[in-house]
Amino acid sequence: MNKIERQRRKMAFEALPERYDRARPRYPTGFFDEVIALCGLAPGDPVLEVGAGTGIATAPLLERDLVITAVEPGARMRAIGKAKFGDRVTWVATPYESVPAEGQFAAVIAAQSWHWIDPAIRHAHTRAMLHETGAVAIIQHRHRLDCPFRALSEPVYREVYGPRALPTHLPRTEAQALRDSPWFSSVEERDHHWVATYTADDLVDLVATHSDTLTLPEARRQHLLEGLRAVVERHGGTVPYHRTAQLVVGR
Repeated sequence: MNKIERQRRKMAFEALPERYDRARPRYPTGFFDEVIALCGLAPGDPVLEVGAGTGIATAPLLERDLVITAVEPGARMRAIGKAKFGDRVTWVATPYESVPAEGQFAAVIAAQSWHWIDPAIRHAHTRAMLHETGAVAIIQHRHRLDCPFRALSEPVYREVYGPRALPTHLPRTEAQALRDSPWFSSVEERDHHWVATYTADDLVDLVATHSDTLTLPEARRQHLLEGLRAVVERHGGTVPYHRTAQLVVGR
C-alpha cells in the first residue's frame, strides 16, 4: 500500500464515526490485564495511544489508571473520544509520525492502528518515544480460520472483490517485523479467542466500518453489505463470529 492509499484508507473512518464507535468489537475479559502485565505498566505511567479513534481501547486503559496521550488525526473520531473522556485524556490531532519523540512514554499502544503508520519509520520512531525500558504493544483483531461465517460469506466477498486465496493461518507479520528490527530485542505474543453473536444489522454495521468497505465504489459497497445481510437472514437471523485478539509486545 503506497502512502497516498494508506492516508485515504486511514481517514475513511471519518465518514461514519458514530457507527464505528457502535459497531467495532470491544476486547475479551482480561485482555488489557495482559497488556499491562507484558508492558510492565503501573498506575500513573504515561502511555501514548496511536490512532485512538473514538476511544474503544482508551477506556480500559483509563480504567487501569494510566496517564493517556491519545493520537487521533480524525476530527470527528476524536470528538467522540473527547466527549467520552473529557480532560482525563490528552488528545493530539497530528499524525503519529509528526509527534515529537523524546523518550517520554512507558508504553506506546497501537490498537487496530499499527498498519496505518508509515512502515519506513514506525519502529525507529516508536523506539524513540519510549523510556529505556518502555514497550510497544500492537493489538489486532483477526478473523479466526475456524469461523463458520467465513465459509458462509466467502461467495459474497468473491462477487465483490473477485477470486482470492483465503489465508490458511493467522498472519504474524507484526511480530516478525519487530524481531527483525534493530530497535526491539524482545518480542512476546499472546492470542485471546472469543465468540460473538451477530444479527444481520450488527454484521452490516461492523463490515460497513472496515476500510476496505469504506473505499469501495458505492454500488459495490451496497452489494457487499446487502449480500452479507442476506447470508445472516438465511441462517436464522444470527451468526456466531469467531474472533482472535492478537497481542504483540516488543521491548
